[in-house]
Amino acid sequence: KESMSLQLSLQNVDGCQLPIHLSRPSSAPKAGIIVCHHACGIYQDSFQRRFCDKLSQCGFLVALPDFYHRTWPLTDMKESRGAGMPQAAMDLKRLMSDVDDANLERDLAATLELLKTEGTYGPERDVRVL
Repeated sequence: KESMSLQLSLQNVDGCQLPIHLSRPSSAPKAGIIVCHHACGIYQDSFQRRFCDKLSQCGFLVALPDFYHRTWPLTDMKESRGAGMPQAAMDLKRLMSDVDDANLERDLAATLELLKTEGTYGPERDVRVL
């Protein structure tokens, strides 16, 4: 049975809610890591969330932001956002084209702010992006 320590945090970015899955270590985090999702996003399959959980077991606070949050409707995340959808049924070209550099930078800045409030990012604490 799969167990994950993921929690969903919503960060406000330009009036939109950016969902960020957090995987927390069992003790104080060594540092923060931001994991960037692949073309299918963070809900279609659980392998990225499992990867984040494994990193958290090594002592890191791991953030997995949903860069498609402007595209998917903000409804029940288990019923939308591609959860369980076959990759062939997803409009990947549209999803990827809806993410522009400026929005991506704002989403990453909001994710860094979340990690800062969690104490894993600051003048003497680095964050890594995967």
